[in-house]
Amino acid sequence: MKLPPDLEAAVLAGKYRVIGPVSAGPDGPVQDGVARLYAEHASIQRDVEVKILVEPSEAGRARLFREARALGQVPHASIRSVLDSGEDDRRRPFVVYESLPGESLADRLARHPHGLDTEAAATIAMQILEALRALHRTQVVARGLSPDTIALVKTKSGEVAKIASLASCAILGDAAPLDPVRFSPWAAPEARRSGGDVSAETDVYSAGVMLRHLLTGRPQTGGALPDTAARAIERATEDDPEERFPSVEVLMSCVALLLPTAERPARDRMELPTDSLAADIHWLALRRRTRHGTLAEAPGQGTRLHLMAVLVTIEAIYRRLGQHEWPRLVEAVPLVEELLPAAGNTTDNIRLGVPSELLGEVLDRTDALAGKGDLALVSEIGASIAQRSLRRLFPDLPAALTPGALVDGFPYLWSRIARDGEGVVVDRASGEAKLAIEGTTPSLEVAGLTAAILRGALVEAGARPVSVSIIASSALGDRRDLFLARWTPRASIPPRA
Repeated sequence: MKLPPDLEAAVLAGKYRVIGPVSAGPDGPVQDGVARLYAEHASIQRDVEVKILVEPSEAGRARLFREARALGQVPHASIRSVLDSGEDDRRRPFVVYESLPGESLADRLARHPHGLDTEAAATIAMQILEALRALHRTQVVARGLSPDTIALVKTKSGEVAKIASLASCAILGDAAPLDPVRFSPWAAPEARRSGGDVSAETDVYSAGVMLRHLLTGRPQTGGALPDTAARAIERATEDDPEERFPSVEVLMSCVALLLPTAERPARDRMELPTDSLAADIHWLALRRRTRHGTLAEAPGQGTRLHLMAVLVTIEAIYRRLGQHEWPRLVEAVPLVEELLPAAGNTTDNIRLGVPSELLGEVLDRTDALAGKGDLALVSEIGASIAQRSLRRLFPDLPAALTPGALVDGFPYLWSRIARDGEGVVVDRASGEAKLAIEGTTPSLEVAGLTAAILRGALVEAGARPVSVSIIASSALGDRRDLFLARWTPRASIPPRA
């Protein structure tokens, strides 16, 4: 649509002198009934940008001022400022924004068809994520984030990525109906559906696609990605919102690995353990150490573990360390000896349970003494428990154990490991199961140990091959610990003598 002639040199509200339209989009200088205009404040000669509704309607007015409200209530270096609003002499509503000299992220990416270097891409992504975090704290979801909506602005301290437009945003709790977002590779599936649910995960999806676009030059899958980014993008862009990171803060802990700090180099390429589960634990441990890691708040006094689960773990640790190295662990974690039967605390430890934080510390120090500092050893210890102590830990398992019975019995398995929380079978299919631990105090080490015991138990049940991956970790801000187990069933085997 063409710009109405009366706006080509208008002075809005007696103070904003229109200079001309902002570069036209595919439908001309007017998009969805709104014209974007370069203007100047007539009195102070400040450059501004004006959005004016040239096709007045209640829906159009609601969209115009919803965007202004969303941007205006969050003062942030990476969010565009709202300066004014009003009506022209024809009672057409308008909103005045700060001018953003420079180029859009879409322009930058067009000049770099193979993507930006890793540090530059991660810096832009982190600024966008920080802006989204500020928006989400005020119940605003962008919904339509794309490179066209991001401006790259030169400042005295360097270049800053700013969210320049929120034309498709939603304000949670606002009953006003929302139009579906136009199809784009960056829009989450639910945002493209009429009546689709809107949540923080909607923007996590867009940010994940944006990160891929920044690194590879294309929003679609394909192109070489740094190891840590590939894992983050895969999770962020799941079609099911429940499978994505629950907040942009959690995604930030992944992006932070791509940026060097004074304490460590960038971790874009991981020296991965050959064991896939150990590689999962290693990646989670790296994220936990970033400055942007977000630990979930633990309710009450924390998760308590059953003493038997702790003792079989200590036995496996002792076998791994040997009698000569064991004193070094005791020196590092003196409380470990109070858990042993010889200490005389067994009755109290059975009655009260053992804090998960203590076992986590024992596992972490064991890894520091006998491993490579990447928590890969947790996977080895869990496998040893499954091989040597499965029936002691889980005495009520069926005599003829099958993989299917094992995953169906995951609630029982967790009830024998911990006194708190609940093991849940989220989804079950032939040769595959999604399992969760809900309602617990976060502990990455205990979650990794549980996954390793589960994998080892599936092997003991006759499954070949077996893989167990950690999809989500409550220790890093996810709502729950979530595992995906895959196996190829074999005939059931009798219990080991």
